[in-house]
This record gives sequence, structure tokens and C-alpha cells, in this order.
Amino acid sequence: MKKSKLTQGLLGLLATAMLLGGTVAVAHEHGEDRGENGPGMHQGMRHMFRNLDLTEEQQAQIKSLMKEQRQARSEQQDELERETHRSKMLALVSASKFDENAARALIAEQQQHHEEGMLNFMKLQQQVYQLLTPEQQEKFRQQFAEHGGRKR
Repeated sequence: MKKSKLTQGLLGLLATAMLLGGTVAVAHEHGEDRGENGPGMHQGMRHMFRNLDLTEEQQAQIKSLMKEQRQARSEQQDELERETHRSKMLALVSASKFDENAARALIAEQQQHHEEGMLNFMKLQQQVYQLLTPEQQEKFRQQFAEHGGRKR
């Protein structure tokens, strides 16, 4: 029974990593070509701020901030890093004996990357929020309270 739960957990981790890896690869592949219309967090950013009647100047400033963050993110996690992670995961999964310590280390590494990404996203949101007028900030707070930051 314990081995079954471990196997299920590992399969869940593998599926999650494959989904995340595929999403990151697609987003990276389309990067500049798709701009803010591409997959990923920037689409969520646009949704959060879309009903605020942004001025053209605000839109340009936001676009600039998003571009800066996208470039910084590309430098932080390149294709080699993702490929290394996939190789480590494959080695764990295909080994004749499961190395739980190595798996935990790999999970911790992924969690650290996720934490850094979320931190950068929240910093970007805060920078964009500071560009809003007091009226837009109030409207944003109301929308956030109603929807909890989730897409509608």
C-alpha cells in the first residue's frame, strides 16, 4: 500500500513536471512573437487590469514593465536548465531503485524556481498597481476582492 501511494505521488509529480515543462517550452518558444497575447502570467496580468480604463501612457508603461520582466525571466531559466531538470527526473523515474532523497532535492529545486517566479510576478503586479490612479486602484481592489485575483 505504501509503495502504491509513493508510485501514485511520483506519477503525479511526473505529470505535473511534464505539463509545466511543456507550458514553459511553448511560452519560451513563442516569446517575443506573441507578446502579451501569449500563454502565461502576462495574459493573467492583462485580465486583472483590463476593466480599469487605462490611458495609452499607462498601457505603454505596463507593456514596458512586462517586457523587462519577460527578459529577466528568460535569463533566469533557459532551455538548458529545463533540459537538465527533465534529465534528472527521467533518471529518477527510470532507475532500478527509487532514490527518495534525490527526488526530494529535485522537488525542492522546482519549488524554489516556482517561488521565485511567483515573487517576481507579485513584484510586477505591485509596479503596475503603482501606475494606476487612485480611482483605478480602488476599482482594482474591488475586482480583486470579488474574484480573488482569479480569471472570470
